[in-house]
Amino acid sequence: MRARNIKPGFFKNEKLADLPPLARLLFVGLWCMADREGRLEDRPKRIRAEIIPFDGENVEELLEMLAKGSDPFIARYEVNGEKYIQIINFLRHQNPHRREAGSEIPALPTKGRPRHGLGHDKARPRTVQGTTSTGTSPADSPSLIPDSPSLIPHSLIPDSSTRPSTRLPHGQFGNVMLTDEEFGKLTVKRDYYIDRLSEYLESSGKKYRSHFATILSWMRKDGVENFEKSPERGKGVEVIRPDHGPTEIVSTPEERIDCREILQDRLKELWSK
Repeated sequence: MRARNIKPGFFKNEKLADLPPLARLLFVGLWCMADREGRLEDRPKRIRAEIIPFDGENVEELLEMLAKGSDPFIARYEVNGEKYIQIINFLRHQNPHRREAGSEIPALPTKGRPRHGLGHDKARPRTVQGTTSTGTSPADSPSLIPDSPSLIPHSLIPDSSTRPSTRLPHGQFGNVMLTDEEFGKLTVKRDYYIDRLSEYLESSGKKYRSHFATILSWMRKDGVENFEKSPERGKGVEVIRPDHGPTEIVSTPEERIDCREILQDRLKELWSK
């Protein structure tokens, strides 16, 4: 399956309106199954599994609805005993990405082409993400199948694990933008610093390239470690969270000691890395 695009004109096409809803849905799904030439294998069972797996309609009948008449939406044909489907005028309205693999399916034989059909392969203008070789843009076409100037095949869409994380709004004014990863890294006084930055941005109108980096900078200036616990010199010594006092550590429940020097040493270690 490949990524394709759809325009509002699809929903107002009167010819398509004569077909049942599942036939219209199937037609859109065929665009995604088709290669860059608008061709795919004519295998109804597989098409059903890919496009309408949860409906009990007869895909063979739906394909026939799309293929019948003098002005069909698809052409079904056979080459060397193998059955294929050609989406009519696919290249006139879709812009396959230049990196999308070429078609391995034989073209529709000339004698089987509809009267308004595809034209000769060598004479047909080629579209690659924008304009045809004639200088016109498929994006201007109001016809049934939409173009997609930013179209990329499914194989070129980055996996969610490799995509940059989306920054989401936080703070009392909803103007502190942090990714989920950045939000999770703020483990100490998170709400305090987010609301503080939110109020400052709202009142001053200032802008920062990275709100996460700004919060970390403020924490360093305040002498706050962004860790719930941090092993320090000495067995059993842990840094207390700021709500317990940012300059104190606990070695035992009964003992509290000043740790300004330890915090300063820790900050120097972090800056030297």
